[in-house]
Amino acid sequence: MPATSGKKALAFATPRNAYSDFREMLFEALDSDPSFKANYLAEELESKLLDPEHSLSPEERRTKAINKWLECEVRNMDTSVRLMHADGTEDILFLQDGTFPVGCDEVLDLAGYFIRQTIGNAIPWSELKGSFSGGASTKVRRGPGAIARKYQQGSNITEAAIWPFLRLTISDVWAPREFDLVEGNVMFTVPKNSSIDRCAAKEPEYNMYAQKAVGDYIRRKLKRVGINLNDQTRNQRLAKEGSATGNLATIDLSSASDSITRQLVLRLVPDEWFHLMDALRSPVTMIDGVAHDNVMFSSMGNGYTFELESLIFWALTRAVCRILRIKGSISVYGDDIICPSEACEALVSTLDFCGFKVNTKKSFWSGGFRESCGKHWFNGRDVTPFYVKKVPEDVTDWCLLLNSFRGWCHEASGICDPSYFALWELFAQELVPKPLWGGWDLTVRHNLVAPGRLPIARMYRKQLRAERDERTYSLGAYLHWLSTSENRESPSELVTSEFTSDGQLLMRKTVKPSVTRNVPLFPQET
Repeated sequence: MPATSGKKALAFATPRNAYSDFREMLFEALDSDPSFKANYLAEELESKLLDPEHSLSPEERRTKAINKWLECEVRNMDTSVRLMHADGTEDILFLQDGTFPVGCDEVLDLAGYFIRQTIGNAIPWSELKGSFSGGASTKVRRGPGAIARKYQQGSNITEAAIWPFLRLTISDVWAPREFDLVEGNVMFTVPKNSSIDRCAAKEPEYNMYAQKAVGDYIRRKLKRVGINLNDQTRNQRLAKEGSATGNLATIDLSSASDSITRQLVLRLVPDEWFHLMDALRSPVTMIDGVAHDNVMFSSMGNGYTFELESLIFWALTRAVCRILRIKGSISVYGDDIICPSEACEALVSTLDFCGFKVNTKKSFWSGGFRESCGKHWFNGRDVTPFYVKKVPEDVTDWCLLLNSFRGWCHEASGICDPSYFALWELFAQELVPKPLWGGWDLTVRHNLVAPGRLPIARMYRKQLRAERDERTYSLGAYLHWLSTSENRESPSELVTSEFTSDGQLLMRKTVKPSVTRNVPLFPQET
């Protein structure tokens, strides 16, 4: 185990130039730790670092991201042609024991059957309820009060989306009847790492409202078949099982949402649902003012993309396992797929045929390592690393970094690895004022999780409240509350009822389960 002994005089004077010292001392400690967990952290720690001094310029990162997106569209065109001309006899996806040929039609037909069984053939309009998300749209910027502002400022819609939007809002007094027509969505990029950005799209407001209705419906139906898109823990738990037993594989895809072609959705989804989603999608993406006709069905930013891709991957995985008569757990969360390890080769071939590219660096079906939904496991042990996404510049950045470091040191026994305590303590003592020590949430940046109380740390919290916007758009906020109240879930509350012997309601009460706020401690702190 690493030996980080004693305190030493640090070569920095401010939080901004302290990271080089922390990095050097951490890698020194990791080098002396022979465990897989330490070696893995050394590999992953700065893999997402956006360092202005060593990264490409914003323009170069943006250009690379757009070129990658356009290359995906070229593959999508090839996929569409392949799907249109596949007849199920010449196109063989995979073989079972080298003797059992399976054509593409057989797999796609069965996957389509599972989708029909899940969402139905007809559209239940009475069960669709639209809403807005907090992301940016073509007219309303992201930020505090964005949802409320969309109700009061939104006006953009594509021509094909008008009829389903009117159908959804036929009884809503707030809904507009005059629109500003746009061709489609608008591309933007966000930083991903030092070498490339990530592409996303801002949808027209009223397209987004109706898209969310479709997405929420698919989400509810998937939950009935065991796929809960509100909870990642099942994927994480199955990934742990796969790392310990080897019976389950974790598969990750590259540019998954951008690789769903219109032709694939037409092939798998019932006709009524296809025409509804096709009307709500953005057929055109504006890239720096230039219109691009989309081959992909929908992109990141569309209100049903995540649910649709989860539905498709679940159906394809289940179809492969059913045809090959392979039993085992199946779970999907977006493009994070878990399936029996023996089905991997066939599933990868199927996904490739449908236009999806498996990320071989993040897909695992042999050995003792598995990764899914942000949790990493090796032989059943949690080895999830933490990431430095930017060089810390102030106290809040250091609080988050040191909290993440403490979380990584946490062992299954409930105690942090004591050999890293001196390193944590050295930087905590030097960089974080004592009034910010305390708390229990390792994901926050406004205080340092450490033993003791938090007397005045709340004074340092950044309150992202836009009081003027709240007053100005209070009507929009109220409309959002009305639109979503019927579908609102309260997973943190348990409603219990007591009845008399003749069935009359006697008492109903809401019980809030207690929240466990245990702080992972180093032995030196106990």
